[in-house]
Amino acid sequence: MGKNEVFFVNQNKIVFAKDGEILSDVCDRAGYPLDLVCGGKGTCGKCKVTIEVDEKQSEVLACLTEVNRNISVYLIKNDIKKDAKILSNGIKLKEYRGCISKKDFEIDKYKVKHCGNYFDQIKIDDNTDISLGNLMKFSNLIKKTNDITVIYENNEVLDVREKTSDLDLYGAAVDIGTTTVVMFLYNITNFELMGVYSATNGQTSVGADVISRILYASNDDGLKQLNDKIIKTINQLIDKAEETHKGVVGNLYKMILCGNSTMQQLFLNLNPENLGTSPFLSVTQDLVKGNARELNIKGNKNMKFEFLPLLGGFVGGDTVSVLASLGDTKENKLVIDLGTNGELAIGKPGKYLVASTACGPALEGAGISCGMRGTEGAIERFKILDDEIKIDVIGNSQPTGICGSGIVDIISELLDHNFIDRTGKLLDKEEYIAKQGRTKLADNLMEIDGIKSFLINRDGNKTVYINQKDIRQIQLAKSAIVSGCKILIKESGLREEEISEIVLSGAFGNYINIKNAVNIGLLPNIKDIPIESIGNGAGLGVQKYLLSKETRSLVNKIKENSQHIELSMNREFQNEYISNMHFE
Repeated sequence: MGKNEVFFVNQNKIVFAKDGEILSDVCDRAGYPLDLVCGGKGTCGKCKVTIEVDEKQSEVLACLTEVNRNISVYLIKNDIKKDAKILSNGIKLKEYRGCISKKDFEIDKYKVKHCGNYFDQIKIDDNTDISLGNLMKFSNLIKKTNDITVIYENNEVLDVREKTSDLDLYGAAVDIGTTTVVMFLYNITNFELMGVYSATNGQTSVGADVISRILYASNDDGLKQLNDKIIKTINQLIDKAEETHKGVVGNLYKMILCGNSTMQQLFLNLNPENLGTSPFLSVTQDLVKGNARELNIKGNKNMKFEFLPLLGGFVGGDTVSVLASLGDTKENKLVIDLGTNGELAIGKPGKYLVASTACGPALEGAGISCGMRGTEGAIERFKILDDEIKIDVIGNSQPTGICGSGIVDIISELLDHNFIDRTGKLLDKEEYIAKQGRTKLADNLMEIDGIKSFLINRDGNKTVYINQKDIRQIQLAKSAIVSGCKILIKESGLREEEISEIVLSGAFGNYINIKNAVNIGLLPNIKDIPIESIGNGAGLGVQKYLLSKETRSLVNKIKENSQHIELSMNREFQNEYISNMHFE
């Protein structure tokens, strides 16, 4: 019985279905249950979805539609049954199981045994700790009132306050990216996501990548400046939260952070100099805990922070967070976090192999003739239909450039329509016509600034195109990723059929068309293995760490059972890198 590829376009996920499998069952298995009010009898019409087969779209009832060939499914948010509380990007949580708690007490001196002490009344157990500062606060407080609230972190007294009826406690999960910092703010009293706040990492003003920042940190006062910039960025996010939710600063008791190895060093004000050259050494790779006051982070004066551990080289706490977001799975997964540096992992929490590969900024639009970040005016989708170019532009404005997802689409489409050959050569107009005959789009092959190019769009004085040099940049980037994946698979000793899923993480991985990425060889093409994009996996994992003690245990397990592989020291990597340069 054959297997058919089912591509969920809007969810950016590929699964496989046996011949004759009902589409609604495939949707359910993929994690997108439809609302089958009639029980799948085809009478309610609630499971109507748009599918595409052989470039032709149609609407079908999923409960009556058999899958017998490769199809694309266009599910929108309202198609999917809503029956669970979802933590950003589809992680389901039922209750808060973190380390911060509060408890109200009525202190009664008559309940204290003779020659006893008041502290016993607020102990969780015999191991309950309290700092001298909080003990002094407790002493002064019980002189004024009998009604107090104690805030704990596990079995440690974090704060002692006069009891109020509306005391909310807050926790923050922060993903420190090289370019962007994202903070997820939670009211951990009622388990409510209060807001998601983001800003450009202030360090970008002195360097776009980690190497430039490591070099800057070696200058006089450079490390302090970089540390000040990231602390200022995080404090700006806390200020934004305070504007919309008064009282956040005074009641923010916990912050969990993740980031790559360089971001960890700079956040903790640690000298990253030895991370920049072989053998790529960090000051520490352990979980780092501290009081936020030590780093001048806004929040309650007793707020504690934790920075997730590193795994080796440039594989940092953000990768740990991505792996933690997947849960304590028993299945082997190949995990790819796409960005300027590609972090890779294979295995499961009991044994992960991890590595990083420098795929360069081309996948984010940098170093490309008309490349740009995914902002307004960027072409994010590209397709050739009936000898016509179809594009989607961010903000529905006039195109001014191409972002990473658009670049992947363009190269894939030009490959499929034979404007580019498998070696990566962009044909000139005469070569194309000689091989394919005359088409309207043959006129888009031209020289721009003396380089062979393909015209994407021309509007007034603004010309958007892709040229031969751009294609070569993408070949270098995609070869670095797929070669790293192949080395990890080989080093793991796993057979391809033992890998249950390929997981994409990161903003770029979230927006690219997976089929096109496979088509150009950016992602491994492993038969019958589904591919799923989870979006900001680092953000998901750091939230789960804040909210769940189980995730804390899982992070320890990942840290203890992961092995880092330095690809630049691997003899076979260079051979793979060269052999994977061509498009598949």
